[in-house]
Amino acid sequence: MKKKSLLIILFSLIIIIGGLLVSKAAYSFLGPKIDQDLIQKGVIVNTEGTLIFVPGDDLNLNPSIDNFNSTTKNLVSSTKPKVIFLKNEKEPDKTSENYYVGFRINNNSYKYTTDNETPEVILSIMDENNNYINSINNLKYIEEYNGFDITNKKDLYDINLSKEISLQNNKTSAIHNWTFTLTFVNLKTDQSLNETAELDIDLLFLDEKPTV
Repeated sequence: MKKKSLLIILFSLIIIIGGLLVSKAAYSFLGPKIDQDLIQKGVIVNTEGTLIFVPGDDLNLNPSIDNFNSTTKNLVSSTKPKVIFLKNEKEPDKTSENYYVGFRINNNSYKYTTDNETPEVILSIMDENNNYINSINNLKYIEEYNGFDITNKKDLYDINLSKEISLQNNKTSAIHNWTFTLTFVNLKTDQSLNETAELDIDLLFLDEKPTV
C-alpha cells in the first residue's frame, strides 16, 4: 500500500512539473538559502521535495504617453504565483509545512507628481483565501485600491514570515494561489515625470526569510 501511495504522489509531481516544462518554465532543487538571482525564473522545490514554489508572470507596468491623459483608465498588471504542498511518504504523519512570503523592490524610479504625494503606484495582494493583505510594515495601505502605496519605495517587505499550508480530508496535496496586482493610478493631472519610470520587483516564496 505504501509503495502504491508513493507512486501516486510521484506521478502527480511528474504531471505538475511536466506541465510547467511545456510552458518553458525551468525548475531547480534548492536548499533553504536560495540564490536571489533565481527568484522568478522558474519553479523552486524545497530540500524535502514537499513544497513547490511556482512563480507567476512578471509584473510590468511600462507606462507610455498614452497613459497620461484625462480619459485613460488606470494601468494594471497582475500575476498569480502558487505554492504546492505534497505529502512525503518518508514522513507520512507530516500534514503541513510553513513558508515565507514577501517581496523585494530592487529598483523604482516612480515619483510623486503632486504636492500632497497622492499615491501613483499601488501593489495589491490577495492570499490563498482571496483576502486582501492590509498590513505591511513601513507601507501605507490605501483602502480605495485595497493595496499599498509603493510609488517611490525600495526595500524588502515581509508579508508572512511563516505561512502554513496543510493537507485536508486525507488529501495528498494542497495548493495556495496568491494574486499580486500592480496599479498605476491615472490622477488626470500632469504625471509626465513618470513617462519613462521603471520598477523591478521580485515576489518571494521561500522556505525562510532571505538574509539580504
